[in-house]
Amino acid sequence: MSEYKSIHYETHGDKKNPAVLFLHGFMGNGGSWNEIIESLQKNYHCITIDLPGHGQSLNVEESHFKMPECAKLIIKIIDKLKIDKFNLIGYSMGARLGLFLALNYPDYINKAVLESGSPGLKTESERHERQKSDGLLALELEKAPLAEFVNKWYEQPLFKPLKKNKKRFQELLENRLVNAPRGLAGSLRFMGISAQ
Repeated sequence: MSEYKSIHYETHGDKKNPAVLFLHGFMGNGGSWNEIIESLQKNYHCITIDLPGHGQSLNVEESHFKMPECAKLIIKIIDKLKIDKFNLIGYSMGARLGLFLALNYPDYINKAVLESGSPGLKTESERHERQKSDGLLALELEKAPLAEFVNKWYEQPLFKPLKKNKKRFQELLENRLVNAPRGLAGSLRFMGISAQ
């Protein structure tokens, strides 16, 4: 069985149109892009991927959580779909993965829009501190109920604007609860900003 088969992906729109690959952030999944894809699929061939540990990509080997291996899996999917070049849209963790793809597989990427991503932390001490912090979050994910973790996560000031539309925020929370704690913990440990 091919490695990429452990990664869930979906395509939307005509394959003859320009391809756009969407990469979600932490706790998201390919469905996080549905609203945007609805308006783009008439003119673009849209590809969404549930990154390792998210959505339906749960039976993933530990090594595939790491940025280089995850990028290889994505390129295998792109090759399987017979796509020569694609546009890339990534958010947060997906933006960091998108940056890795752009730097390591530049011939595949036509254009990239990377939102709220980072190339990583500058110093070893910053990476070490973040690794400890992400490790504690991963342990919390494995021990606490997922709903409790998700609610606490969205208490961060960064997400305050999301709460203005209560209906959409509730939908977002429900979308996050389709993930498995073990997969999200693996994502924090191996694809977090401290590992980049």
